[in-house]
Amino acid sequence: MHSNGHKMHGHSNRVFCCKFDPKDDNIIYSGGWDDIIMINDLREGGPVNKILGPHICGESIDLQGNLLLAGSQRYKNSL
Repeated sequence: MHSNGHKMHGHSNRVFCCKFDPKDDNIIYSGGWDDIIMINDLREGGPVNKILGPHICGESIDLQGNLLLAGSQRYKNSL
């Protein structure tokens, strides 16, 4: 259940990366071809928040301190 009371659904396309939060074993970050990083809480049984945008195509999610780092594959307007 999202904090606003609405049920959040999982990914709509392939998932290529999952990363446990080093500070909280109940939190898993996942990303893939649906351009969403899901923040999953095992206690809630699914996603509790999301980050829109990153097109994850490999092992490209990392956590450093309180920062989440993500790589994103883009064919247009890439850096």
